[in-house]
Amino acid sequence: MVRKVVVFVLACAAALAQGLGQTVIRVEVNLVQVDAVVTDSKNNHVSNLKAGDFVVLQDGKAQTITNFSYVTTGNGTVLAISPPGPRTGVAAAPLAPAALKPADVRRMFALVVDDLGLSFESMAHVRDGLRKFVHQQMEPGDMVAIIRTSGGSGVLQQFTTDGSLLDAAIDHLKFVYGGVGVNSFEPVGGLTGVYPASRSSLAGVFAADADAADTQLRGETFLTGSLGALRYVIDGLRDLPGRKSVVLFSENMKIFQGLADDPIPTAGGGPSFPPIPSVVGAMRRLMDAANRASVVIYTIDPRGVPPFLPGPGRIGATRPAADGQREKRMQDSQQGLVMLAEDTGGLFIHDDNRIDDAIHQAVADTAGYYLIGYRPDKATFDAKSGEPVFHHIQVRVTRAGLHVRSRSGFFGESDTEAQGAPRNGHDELMHALTSPFSSGSVDLKLTTLFHQPPSGPAYLSAVMRIDANNIKFVEQPGGGQKATVDVAAMTFGEGGRPVDRSDRRFDIDLDAAQYAAAHAKGIVYRIDQPLQRPGPYQFRVALRDEASGRLGSASQFVTAPDLANGRLALSSILLRENAQNGSDVNRPEGRVTDADPAAGAAERVFSPGAALSYQYQIFNAQADAAGKTGLQVEIRIFRDGSLVYQGQPMTLDLAGQTTPKRLLAGGDMVLSKIPPGDYVLRLIVVDKLAKQKYQAASQWMDFAIRQ
Repeated sequence: MVRKVVVFVLACAAALAQGLGQTVIRVEVNLVQVDAVVTDSKNNHVSNLKAGDFVVLQDGKAQTITNFSYVTTGNGTVLAISPPGPRTGVAAAPLAPAALKPADVRRMFALVVDDLGLSFESMAHVRDGLRKFVHQQMEPGDMVAIIRTSGGSGVLQQFTTDGSLLDAAIDHLKFVYGGVGVNSFEPVGGLTGVYPASRSSLAGVFAADADAADTQLRGETFLTGSLGALRYVIDGLRDLPGRKSVVLFSENMKIFQGLADDPIPTAGGGPSFPPIPSVVGAMRRLMDAANRASVVIYTIDPRGVPPFLPGPGRIGATRPAADGQREKRMQDSQQGLVMLAEDTGGLFIHDDNRIDDAIHQAVADTAGYYLIGYRPDKATFDAKSGEPVFHHIQVRVTRAGLHVRSRSGFFGESDTEAQGAPRNGHDELMHALTSPFSSGSVDLKLTTLFHQPPSGPAYLSAVMRIDANNIKFVEQPGGGQKATVDVAAMTFGEGGRPVDRSDRRFDIDLDAAQYAAAHAKGIVYRIDQPLQRPGPYQFRVALRDEASGRLGSASQFVTAPDLANGRLALSSILLRENAQNGSDVNRPEGRVTDADPAAGAAERVFSPGAALSYQYQIFNAQADAAGKTGLQVEIRIFRDGSLVYQGQPMTLDLAGQTTPKRLLAGGDMVLSKIPPGDYVLRLIVVDKLAKQKYQAASQWMDFAIRQ
C-alpha cells in the first residue's frame, strides 16, 4: 500500500501508486468511507484497534461500520542526499537520479510555498527548513516537487527525485510583497509617520497612504489567491489512489472580520466577529474538495515562538498592551490554519522555531491510518433549497486515553455529482497535460532532447513511444488499419509557469505488417518545441486517442544551456542501438521508423551484448591559432547511483569540422558482460584550451538492460 504525501508550505504531499484498490474518502449513496488517525497520550500512533473500538456519528447519529482496515505506509528508511556542491566544473554536473518505477514510488511530496501569505523573514526560514527536509528526511521512493501559490497552473509540474533540481527550485523561492509584510510582527499602531496610531495593519505595510481597512482588503485578496492555488493542487491530486496529505505553511489565514485594534475578547466573553463571506465560502468548498480527494491538510505556522510575552488572550496589568494586540493579530491569522487541519484530520503545528522539525512531525503522522466505512441514510443526499446539505462526521474511540483525528464532514452530494459534467475531448487533453503526474490508460514513453541547429532558434525534440495496444484502430478498405491521436505539448519554465504550448493531430495509417509490428513493439513519433530562452524546463506531452477517448501523458526535465556566455556546453545525448541506423529520428517531426522502438532513442531498452551508438553536440569549444581544439571525453556508467564503469579520457577526433562553436561528436560501445538493470551513461567533456573554471561540461542519459 502506498501513501501519497503533499508537503504544503503552504506545502503539499501526495503519494503515487499503481493498482491501489482502496479509495480513502468515498461519498456515494451506498457508502461513505473516511480515514482516521489514532494516537496515545505521547502522540504515538495506535495501530491495533478493531472496528468495535470505534463509534462513527453522522449529524450526531451513530452509524453501523461495514468496512474497516488499517493501512501502513512508508518504510522509515532515510535516503542520504548530499548537500549541493560547487556550481562549476565537473562536480557541478548532477548525476541523473535513478528512474523510479510506479511500484517503487512510496510517497510524493509537493512542497508548495504560500509566497502570497508569508513574510520576508518567514520565507527565509521556510527555505532553510525545506533544504534540510530534502537532504535529511527524504526516503527511497520519494518523489518531491517545489510549488508556489503565486506560480499559476504550472506549479504542479516539478516532481523529481533529483536533489539538485530541488535545490535549484528552493533557491528561486522569493518573497512576494503580498498578503503579509516584510516582518511577521509589524509594530502595533503602525509605523511612525505612516499609519495613524488607531488603525494598524493586519497584513503588512504596503503603502504610506494605506489605511488598515485597505490593507485588510488586500490581505483578503491574497488569501483568496492562496486558497485558489491550494484548490488547484487538491483537484490535481484527486484522481490518484490512496490517502494524500498536504502540509500548509502560511501566516495569512484570517477568516473572521475585525481589525487589529478592535476590542480583544476576554475570558468572560467579548465581541464576536462575523466571518469574511468570500474567504469562508472558499474555505468550506476547499475542505469538501480535500475530503473527496482523500487529502489530509497539515498546517504549519513558520513564525515559531512569538516574540511577545505570553498571556491569557487579554491585556493584563503586567503585560504591555502592544503584546496583547500582537497576540490577537497572530491568533486571527491562524484561524484558517486551525480549521483546515481540524476539518480534514490533520494537525496544526505551531510554536516551533525549526521548520524541518515541523515538517518531520507532519510527515511522521502519515505513517498509517484506519479506513472506516458505513452505509448512509438515503436522506443524506436529499438537497434542500436546491443546495446540498453539509453533514458532520465525528469519529470516536471507546478506549480511554486515546485521541482520534478524522474529517469533519461532507456535502450531501455523491462524488459523481460533485465532479460535475464530464469533460469534452479538449478539456480531457488539457487536464492530462497539466496534471502533476504522468497518467492515463495509454502507455507513453518520452525522451526530450535539446538541439541547437546551425541557424535558427534552439528547440526541444520529443521522441515518444506509444503502446499501440492502448490505441483503437479502425480497419480500412483494403485491409489497412487507421487511428487518429491528438497530441498537446507544453513547456514549463523555471518558475513553473507555462511558456509555450502546441497542438498536433496525427493519422496513423498502417498496413498489415506494420500493424502487427506496432502491437508487438509500439509506435514512435517525434515532435519539436521551440525554446524562447536558455534555462531549465519541464516538457510535458499529453495524447488522446480519438476513437476510444483514452489518454496518456508523460514529462521530462531538460536544461537548455546558455550559449551566449561563450562557455563550454553540451546538447542532450541521442542514445540508441546501432541496428537503428535506418531511423529517421533526425528528420522533421512525425512518425519515426525505428526497427525496434524499444531499443530506439525514445525508450532505450537494450539486450546484453548490444552495440550502441551515441551522438551529441559540443558548443563553445576553444581553438588554437591553427584552428585545432583540445577536447577530451570520458565515459562513465552508473547503476543505482554507483559507478560500475569508468573509461579513460579520449581525445576527440573532430577532423573536417571547422566551427568550434558547434561540433558534432559521438561514438559506439558494446554492452558486453553487463547484467540486466537500470543504468545511466554520463559523458564528461573537458576543453584543455578553456579557462580552468569553465573547462568541463557533462551530460547524461539513462538506459536499461533487459534479457
